[in-house]
Amino acid sequence: MTLCIITLCDVLEHIEKNKVIEFVKSVNMALKNDGIIIIQVPNMQSPDPALHRYNDMTHEIGFTEHSLKQLLMLAGFSEIKFYPYELIIGWNLINIIRIFMRSVYLNIVRIRRLINGDLNPKILSPVFFCCSKKK
Repeated sequence: MTLCIITLCDVLEHIEKNKVIEFVKSVNMALKNDGIIIIQVPNMQSPDPALHRYNDMTHEIGFTEHSLKQLLMLAGFSEIKFYPYELIIGWNLINIIRIFMRSVYLNIVRIRRLINGDLNPKILSPVFFCCSKKK
């Protein structure tokens, strides 16, 4: 059996909102049964979503875990799983401090959102990715 995987890394946010559902449906049709799609997009629920949404004038749409899950379900995907994407390479002192400080900062963000009654998603990294199977 041959496994079919399609990756869309930093692609979906460049497609017009009124065309993105049809695009993902066409990706689903291109996959074989039990094929897998891997999608990476900027996270609009990160602490600084505007930085990631508007840092590139070709970005047409932004995604949260919830909105990307809705899109994939509409396009016929199932078993949708989300993961944070962090790019910290190496265990030198600067990176250890950075990891610790980011952890403190994200806990403050979570507490602020809890106090304000805002959505408080699990993934707060600037970018996230998901994996899903064709039904």
